[in-house]
Amino acid sequence: DLLLVRVDRVADETQHVLRLLATGGLRVDHAVLSAVADLDSVALDQSLRDAVSANIVRVDGEGYAFRHALRREVLHDDLLPGSHARLHTRYAEVLEAHPEAVSTGSAAAEIAHHWYAAHDLERAFDASLRAADEAQRSYAHAEVQRMLERALALWNQMPDPVATTGGDRADLLVRAASAATDAGELDRALALVDAALDEVDAVA
Repeated sequence: DLLLVRVDRVADETQHVLRLLATGGLRVDHAVLSAVADLDSVALDQSLRDAVSANIVRVDGEGYAFRHALRREVLHDDLLPGSHARLHTRYAEVLEAHPEAVSTGSAAAEIAHHWYAAHDLERAFDASLRAADEAQRSYAHAEVQRMLERALALWNQMPDPVATTGGDRADLLVRAASAATDAGELDRALALVDAALDEVDAVA
């Protein structure tokens, strides 16, 4: 409640923009926010100016960032379930259409996050695998591990995960274990290997 006091003092339209920002993460590029928001450029700019003046967000390069991560978290948690799913879906759709708008170059991981948060699990599964492939090309081993473990968590909820991945669950576990090893997470790598062994038919 204390963290939301400053937010409650700004105009309703500014509060709406702040919740859009909170859905996007701690930092959101202006191009992404502009595509996601259902506001004209003048109204969006005014709301952002008000948010900056209220010392809630700050300009960060070509985007905006919350001054305090906890305030962003509280704003995001304050979203109603319908708004939560709708806004995350909107972000996922915008980023899939315009991945170049993400200045950090991590569009695939952000798309996977938004589909997962929107509870569109099939799209989240596919996007997590794509994000793992992208991270692998950048040698971002910890990100590969994180994306593969998310795909593993969704495995049993997929209609045909083998067709999507081209291998069985043991194959994906081994790949995740390899990424964990490369990331220096040896205990986690061993746990993933043990889980992969559990998937194998010992007699066969």
